Amino acid sequence: MNYTCSAPARQAVPELPEHNLPGAPRVKKTSQGSGNLVAYVRLLWEHRRVFARVALGGLLASTLLVFLIPVRFECTTRLMPPESSQSGASL
Repeated sequence: MNYTCSAPARQAVPELPEHNLPGAPRVKKTSQGSGNLVAYVRLLWEHRRVFARVALGGLLASTLLVFLIPVRFECTTRLMPPESSQSGASL
């Protein structure tokens, strides 16, 4: 069997200049990587609800797990009075 296709499997997404993005803050570029940093921060901010849900789910799961794990050790402390023998010089 021979399958041919004229369209590529993935098409490149055109890059928008940073100043054309909607709601983009005006940030002066000082280095080559600063444009990527702004894009990453914006991406994280857009998905903040997903991150909050994952963090809350992890907190609830770990709290539940802590109370379900059985106690593995027991500690006992005994306080003993000092011995009645005298040590040192008496006044």
